[in-house]
Amino acid sequence: MSVRRSNSVLRAAALLHVLADDPSSSWSLAELARRADMSYATAHTVATALEDTGFLRRHPHTRAFTLGPTLIALGDAARRGYRVVDDALPEMERLSRDLDLGCVASARVGDDMLILAVTGPPQPLGSRIHVGERLPIAPPLGLAFIAWADPPTIEAYLEASGRTLDAAERRQYAEVLALVRERGYGVVLDSATRHRLMERLRASSELDDSARHHEVDEVLFELALDDYALLRGDEDAEYAVTALTAPVFAPDGDVILVLTVVGFAGPLRADALPRFAARMFEATTAIQRAMTAVEPVTPERLPAARVRAASA
Repeated sequence: MSVRRSNSVLRAAALLHVLADDPSSSWSLAELARRADMSYATAHTVATALEDTGFLRRHPHTRAFTLGPTLIALGDAARRGYRVVDDALPEMERLSRDLDLGCVASARVGDDMLILAVTGPPQPLGSRIHVGERLPIAPPLGLAFIAWADPPTIEAYLEASGRTLDAAERRQYAEVLALVRERGYGVVLDSATRHRLMERLRASSELDDSARHHEVDEVLFELALDDYALLRGDEDAEYAVTALTAPVFAPDGDVILVLTVVGFAGPLRADALPRFAARMFEATTAIQRAMTAVEPVTPERLPAARVRAASA
């Protein structure tokens, strides 16, 4: 059964997202309507309601909109309700300090991964990632969110590629997802296409939602699954690694957060990766213990690779 969505709520969220993308700026109603891809009359109705409830603030003289004070209280309440971010930050800071790498925490929100926290030194990639940024969860992005999901969720993920995957591609994704589960972490390799994707994401921030998605999709389709290689075989080989990813599990076994370490200065030997992964496992396991103080995470809830690393 399909779920009916409230257009009014979706439009309100669209306006809030436009302002949240650049919270230091204020925007006219006409500009808000353009960026949110809605008519001026619709934007006026939605923005007025948000202003009345304090979600938006309108300058008394310029009449430009900014985010409103009600969101401060809501944000504080959301932060306390989503305590995993507070549990994660100390471990992320230690991880960044120990590895001298940036660390990014992201959560799944609908079809996107939302950046919730960033720690560590400014690195070539890490310095360009900011809290509140969204990236699509669509092949081949977001594998760490999908690897432990049920078959219908994996199928929906594959369908989100925007084109029909052939049998060979589906087999390749199945192999990659199985290997992420087996090892407990994923490896993202560097590529020119990846850099173009990140640049498109930032350059398209000025566009409305539909145009932005089109810009991102064009590059996303070119991003090969090979860029998410998991480095089987030759341990002496060197790879240009962009990031390592590892999940944080909620007590029910769902992936509640994904940690990503970024900013590797040079190529890594394949046999060096388990050392980085083991340190990430220490961080994600500590977050799980803090998050589940009443209900400890037991070994059977963890990926096999993580159990092996903990007992090594």
